[in-house]
Amino acid sequence: MTIAISSILSRASTLLLDETAVRWPQAELLNAVNDGVLEMATMKPFLFTARATMPMVAGVYQTIPAGKRHLHRVISNQSGPVVRLANQKDLDAQEPKWYANAQVPTVKYVILERLDGRNFLCYPPNNGSGQLDAVFTVDPPSYAADASIDIDSTYGNPLLSFVLYRAFLKDSDVSDEAKAAAYYESFTKQMGVSVIGDAQAKEI
Repeated sequence: MTIAISSILSRASTLLLDETAVRWPQAELLNAVNDGVLEMATMKPFLFTARATMPMVAGVYQTIPAGKRHLHRVISNQSGPVVRLANQKDLDAQEPKWYANAQVPTVKYVILERLDGRNFLCYPPNNGSGQLDAVFTVDPPSYAADASIDIDSTYGNPLLSFVLYRAFLKDSDVSDEAKAAAYYESFTKQMGVSVIGDAQAKEI
C-alpha cells in the first residue's frame, strides 16, 4: 500500500482548523511532508531502497555507487553465484592473509562490520571485473501534492504528526510550541524512536 500525499495534506488542514489553507498554505504543508519523509528515511533507511548492479574495483575494499546512501544487502554476483555475509574476525582466524589472495571476478563473501554503510570488504579480492546484484538504501524524491509515497500506509500517521509539528512551529506562541513538541514526540514514538532532550535520539 502507498500513502497519498493529498490525504496527508487534507487531514493536516482539517486538524489545523484551516481547511481553506489560509493560515497554512498547501505549499507550506507540502514542504513539511517532504521534510518529514527525509526524517523518516534517516530514522528507518530501509523504507526507501533500490536494487541495482554494482561494479567492483580491484582489491578487497569496495565503495557503493554515487547516489546510493548505504548498502542494504548483497543478493548475488551478476554472473549468478550467491554472496554470503562473513565475519572478519572468523575469516582472519581461518585465513590470516585472505586479503592477499589472488584476485578473481566472483565474490563469495562480503564483510560489513567495522565499516560504514558506504564501504565494505569482499572475499576473495576482486580483479575489478566483478559486478554485484545488490539492494541499496536511497534518498527519497521530492514529492508533488498529487503523488503517492511507495511505503506502507502505516507510516501515514507518523508523517501526519510530523507535518503538524512543523505547522505549530510557525508561531512563537507558548501553546503552539507545546503542541509542536507533543506532535514531534508522537512522530518519534510512532517511528519507534525515543527522544532524549531536544536533539538526541536513539532507536528502541
